[in-house]
Amino acid sequence: MFNAARHGSYADRSRAQILTTSINPRVLITGACGEVGQSCTEAFAVRGADLILCDKAMPALIEMAETYSVPCHFCDVASEVSVATFAAEISRR
Repeated sequence: MFNAARHGSYADRSRAQILTTSINPRVLITGACGEVGQSCTEAFAVRGADLILCDKAMPALIEMAETYSVPCHFCDVASEVSVATFAAEISRR
């Protein structure tokens, strides 16, 4: 039987794997301008991750992208067309 206390949660193991990997992981952060998105951006940037930021708040998104020197893309995840456009943009990257 699996013992979560002994083995840790899946999220804990995934986090540990990301933080100890020898290569810089590519991380896509949706809602990058929100509180959680900003915290994730900062945490992954400090660890050297290859970041891709997206949000629907373009002025704030551009400012974040300039701060972290990473690409940014408009994407309203509530819009199927916006998500398809965004997916096409990053697939060319």
